[in-house]
Order: sequence, then C-alpha cells, then structure tokens
Amino acid sequence: MAENKNQHFVPRVHLTPFSVCAEGKAIHLFNLDRKKVIFDAPVKNQCSRDYFYGQDSKLEEAIQAVEGYYGRCVASLHKPGALVNESHATILRRFAYLQHVRTEAAARRSAEFAFAATNVSGVSCKQPTFKEAVKTAVIAAMRHYAHTMAVVDDLKVRVVRNLTSVPFITSDDPAVLANRWHQQRVRDRSFGVSSAGALLFLPLTPTLLAIFLDSDVYQAEHVGGWINVPKPADILACNHHQVLNCAANLYFGDRSSGNDVQTMAASVAQLRPLSRFNVMAAVSDGETATHTRYAVVDAKDIAEHDDVLVHVRAVRPVPPRWPSFLKFRNKPFVYTNDTGAGFRRRTTATSRLQNSPPWRKVRG
Repeated sequence: MAENKNQHFVPRVHLTPFSVCAEGKAIHLFNLDRKKVIFDAPVKNQCSRDYFYGQDSKLEEAIQAVEGYYGRCVASLHKPGALVNESHATILRRFAYLQHVRTEAAARRSAEFAFAATNVSGVSCKQPTFKEAVKTAVIAAMRHYAHTMAVVDDLKVRVVRNLTSVPFITSDDPAVLANRWHQQRVRDRSFGVSSAGALLFLPLTPTLLAIFLDSDVYQAEHVGGWINVPKPADILACNHHQVLNCAANLYFGDRSSGNDVQTMAASVAQLRPLSRFNVMAAVSDGETATHTRYAVVDAKDIAEHDDVLVHVRAVRPVPPRWPSFLKFRNKPFVYTNDTGAGFRRRTTATSRLQNSPPWRKVRG
C-alpha cells in the first residue's frame, strides 16, 4: 500500500523553486476561472489528491525516484559554469514526459476524449462515471509512460536562461506539448508526442526553462546547451504556454508579480479552446472489392445507421507568438506514409500494422 495518502500530480520538488523565497511552504497563484490572485497558499495543498495514483507502493516509489533525480538535476544547473550534459538531458526528458501525461488535467482530457467518442447520438456504449473514468485514465497514463518513455529520447534539450526581470511562471499542468511546425506549416491543431515538429516547454525555476525540440525541424542557437534570453517578449511567449495549457492555476513566488501575471493571463485567455476535441461521425457509403467507403455526416443523423465510425481529434491552443530563439531549419524534413498516422519524426516513423505503407522522408 502507498505510504502517502496525499499524492501530488505536480510534485513539490517542481513547485518549490516557484514558491515564496523558494522555501516550498507558501506559493502565490492566479486562478483563471475566478480571475483572482491568491497569495500565500500552502504548497502542500497544491496539485494533489488523495491516492491520485492509487495505492501501489511500487508505482509511488518509481515516481518519487524520477522526481528525486529531477530535483538534483535542476539544482546542479544552477551551479556556476554548469553545462547541459547528456545526464541532465535524459533526466529532464523523462521528467517532462512523465509530467505531461500524469496531471489531473491530462487525466481529465483523456476521460473527456473517451466520453466525446461515446456520447455521440445513436452510439450505445456503457459508460463509467466521469470520476471513475479520470481514475482509470491516471493508471492508464502511468502504464503508457512505462512503455513509451523512450518516445522523447530523440528530442534535443536546451535550457533557457532568463536574463530579464520577467520571471518564468508554472502551472497545474506545466509540461506543455506544442508544435509550431504543425500549426503553421500544416495548419493543423491536432498532434501528439510522436509528431514531427514536437516541442515540450517545462519551466524549471523563475530563471530557467527547458525546451525539448525536434532538431530536424527547428534550430535554436546555444552554447553548451544554454540559450541566454535578454528579451522580455520571449519570456512572455514561453509563459503564454502555461496560460493556454493549464487547468485552472498559474503559480509564482514574487508577490509583486501578481498584477503582471493577471494581465498577461487576460491577454491570451481568449485563445484557450472552448473544447479540447472535435468529434466527426461517418457512416458506411458503399464498398469496393477491398475497402468500405464512409461519408461524413452530422452526428445527430447517425442513429438510423448500423455501421458508424466516430473520429475524435484533439484541439490544441495556438499561442499568439513564438519565442524568437526558436527558428525553423532552412530545410526541415519530416516523415509520412500518407495515412492517418500523420507526420512523424525519423525515430517515431513506425507502425504496428504489418501492411502499413512505407514511411518516406519529405521536406517540411
């Protein structure tokens, strides 16, 4: 049985650098729903639920091990002359990916995804309660992480050093998956961790932020893994991702930043999608010798059909700007097999299907 009843989905080791005086006791927050700044909230009560991961002691120990490595890694990056070595990169990748899949917001999105697929009129499917679906999604996410943690190993890791007076902030869902290439070149707001052009943003402290990037698509000038950023606009561009991705709360440690955080959040709040999913329904519309043809219809019209496909696509927010240090390569390239698998990176261009079309490299 797990030793700790109160389990954090954003660990205290992450929140502590953003807390008051970095002591890990109190932290300031801005709640987007209430549009209210709350000062000196206890860190121990933030981003936690009773037995959030269940009562498996081995799972709890594994998560704590990843968090421990992460805490020591961030501390070492603050040492004078620190370089972002491969050990740092591996630890940051593992933590960022774990953090991306394990928050309550991520679990709720997974549950909402399942409900979106089965709530279509005419689809008969026994559903659990939403609370049960979220709990199931958490456990599924942990299993998924264990089997797919290497999916981010090809992403280059750079650490942004904030040289401005504008601090990085964090949130209740701080490891943000983004994709500038997908949104600007493909004009598509649906993508995943395996997609070409994948990016992850993870604030480490008010002065440090890790960015993970597909180096076949992007470039970011650096020295020893560090990107020195003197422009406040670039820091704000990174902070926007926290606003657009979070479930409810933004966190910061300097009381004087309260008004600035509120103003910044208000400036991009309208870009948060009203729905995180688009649901498309299609019905059988004829057959060939080898295939069945489907036609897209309004979801309300499918009740009279027996053969129905329901497709749910994620809708991810589009930030108002991207940091200037993140640039497209002169000749980016991606991989495709011209199927619904979409565009992939060289290491994720794989398929579990035996008859899957071959992947080919294309200019992006």
